[in-house]
Amino acid sequence: MTGPLTFALLLKALWTGMAGAGGAGLRHWVGTHTRRLIGDQFPWGTLFINLSGALAIGIITAVLVHHQALQSWHAPLVLGFLGGFTTFSTLMLESARLRRQGHLGRFALYLLATCILGPLAAFAGLALGKGL
Repeated sequence: MTGPLTFALLLKALWTGMAGAGGAGLRHWVGTHTRRLIGDQFPWGTLFINLSGALAIGIITAVLVHHQALQSWHAPLVLGFLGGFTTFSTLMLESARLRRQGHLGRFALYLLATCILGPLAAFAGLALGKGL
């Protein structure tokens, strides 16, 4: 792979990385402000981030499927921005922290809310995005 194709892939990778940095920055801001407003007894910030990210990925995916001209936005928006915004690893760490601290009810609620509401948010996003 040489020439313009390689350059185009490099630009797409750079744009996706910059979008990922933006998503990670927004995740940090939302998480920090949520902890300040609500406290850190329950990981509301990460739950909100992951559920809103699931909704957004559904909407964006549905829109991109129906508008072929926008397909080039998939990597920067989905892989980059939403990949940087949502966080599986923080979900796992916060779950382990709740369990280790003996908050079994919060631990179960957090995992159940994420695993049930997350896919429902993605389905809702797909349905909403289909109409756009």
